[in-house]
Amino acid sequence: MIIDQQTLDKLTHKNHEQNIQDLQNVERGLETFFKSKNKFPEFDLITHLFKSNQDENWVIAQCQSIEHQLKRLIHDNAYTLEPEKISRELITDISIFNQHHKVFSWDVGIHAQNYLTSMEAFLNAKFSYANYVPASTSGRTFKVISTPAQIRFAIEFKIKNMLRILDHTYSDGSSSIIQISELLNFCEKNSHLFTFPISITALKELNKWSNNFIHSGVFSYYWQSLQAIEIIEPMFSIKDSKSIHLEGFNYLAPGIESPALKEELEKHFNHKKKKTMTFHICDTPLEGRTFAA
Repeated sequence: MIIDQQTLDKLTHKNHEQNIQDLQNVERGLETFFKSKNKFPEFDLITHLFKSNQDENWVIAQCQSIEHQLKRLIHDNAYTLEPEKISRELITDISIFNQHHKVFSWDVGIHAQNYLTSMEAFLNAKFSYANYVPASTSGRTFKVISTPAQIRFAIEFKIKNMLRILDHTYSDGSSSIIQISELLNFCEKNSHLFTFPISITALKELNKWSNNFIHSGVFSYYWQSLQAIEIIEPMFSIKDSKSIHLEGFNYLAPGIESPALKEELEKHFNHKKKKTMTFHICDTPLEGRTFAA
């Protein structure tokens, strides 16, 4: 039996029009699901969507996020760059999710590996300089499955560069790495220093979620990655009320400069510590301009 290309594209979910029809069926299934379930407000959604405990609230949060991302894809035209690839990724993950949790009736059944192998990670590192794309052991695009790691890097580099930290040393001459979780705690406890466009609590939840992928290699659902990008995107805006800057902005409160950052960092990290830590802070922003509201 010979299968024509159009039929093959439908079977492999490379046909965007067919994908949209399948996803519209998902929308109808979710509409029925939410007739008996309450949706979460934004903060609670973030808490349940990115946690590791897969309880009933976690399932509801996934469904709410799926519904939101389908609206953005199908009705809001939010994804204009190769939307067929997003529709395919969503179909794959929704199928896997629904097989486990039986949220709605859907005749699309896809079985796929849900973790990143060491060999795939190694080969993508080895050939990162070339256009050559190593064969995927999971059947998924490496850039897609590693999105949580890229999100974590973006958060960590943004916070460290905003704090202008060059390095730090202890009084005995030793040094160590300050975890991004510790810096987020610092930002949360010293909120007067910043004018963040999103909550630090949300950043902490996303940091924990992305770390789960980095340490376990287990894939996140693609709608989680899309939602995470949507949440942090205000931190990476290149336009404020007065200017455009291609490196974006840092969100220090008005009047906060390097000496104040150094003082508060050392006060926070030296509290009840046997060894004194000295921070070396850049006099000017490491990237971007100070945001003007």
